[in-house]
Amino acid sequence: MDDDAMAIMKNNMDCEQGDFGYMKDSYEIHHGMLSLGHKTFNDLTRTSLEEFADLINQVHDVKTDLYSWVQHVSTIFSTNAMWGPENPFKDPQVEKGFWTFERKFHLLLLNFLPKYISSGGYDGREKAYDGFCKYYKDGIPTGASELVHARIEVGRKYGMSIKGLARLDVGLAQALLINTVPITAWMLLYIFASPTLLAEIREEVSTICEKGNMNQSKMRKQCPLLVSTWNEVLRFTSYLPQGRTVLEDSVLEDRYVLEKGATVLIPSGIIHGDTAIWGDDAAAFNPRRFLGKEKRGAAAFRSFGGGSLMCPGRHFAFTEVSAFVATLVMAFDIVLIDGKTLQVPSLNTFSPSLGVLKPQASQEVRISRRKGWEEVRWTYETESH
Repeated sequence: MDDDAMAIMKNNMDCEQGDFGYMKDSYEIHHGMLSLGHKTFNDLTRTSLEEFADLINQVHDVKTDLYSWVQHVSTIFSTNAMWGPENPFKDPQVEKGFWTFERKFHLLLLNFLPKYISSGGYDGREKAYDGFCKYYKDGIPTGASELVHARIEVGRKYGMSIKGLARLDVGLAQALLINTVPITAWMLLYIFASPTLLAEIREEVSTICEKGNMNQSKMRKQCPLLVSTWNEVLRFTSYLPQGRTVLEDSVLEDRYVLEKGATVLIPSGIIHGDTAIWGDDAAAFNPRRFLGKEKRGAAAFRSFGGGSLMCPGRHFAFTEVSAFVATLVMAFDIVLIDGKTLQVPSLNTFSPSLGVLKPQASQEVRISRRKGWEEVRWTYETESH
């Protein structure tokens, strides 16, 4: 961000001068428009699944690197839904630049000679930024989502430049993609690596779809094992460090002094691995962990943050990921190139993450239609239907 854009964002950030400010208005549109039942959420969900259907209906038999394939498919259908027909990510160079930027993002956080410390990350970010500058050169494209229109209106209200708006949209793309891609990949890996789990989830998904028509709005109620697997993937793979500002001098457990104004980082991975909360098997992946009625405190599960700063896109993320995974489970087989069952790789704990850790290694796989599903074309019912 340039200095002018940062000044706009920082002005009255905490509303100490009154009920106004870019950050305050931005917070309200994201948490409002992405809430369950809101027209924007419903429209975005419907469009996203239509875009996904267009892509998945073209897939019949492909040999590919699983993670790279998930990354590309997720990128295209999610960004098409958000930015419309003139989506910058339709340019392969923008897509490639964005993901190079994402892999080296942590080096740019040093903010020290970025062109040299992380030349690939810097160049990739600029490629994505240039894509959005072109996107906005003639105003807001008519096919953009209502959320994009609302973000631009707030930016203009406070004097944000086109360059500033383009930078902010690179950030929106990060929020849209950098965690949903690894979550999708992990769910596919864990499910297809276990024939028993795969069979059980297929049985669940069969109750909400009829040969290509999936009622996604029934997913949470009628597919409890799939939902539990989603939650367990989040618990097991997310290491999001959540920051909080200390509002007044405090002492914890008569030992730890927290001074007013200090920042406290809370790594969710530590909480998610606490045996006092999750039991003796906390270090193991258990897809059935969330099927029980055992109650845990709200602070025990922090994959999407908590309180007023909880991720506003969590419902949209679930919709996209669950539809993606359920479709692959129902209509496809995924095996290693040699025909063997997938193996679940270890977590890549050496690569910095803004949330969900990636697999240590990806796998070359064959994704093919199941018998009886060769010519099925997918459609999706959502809450907006």
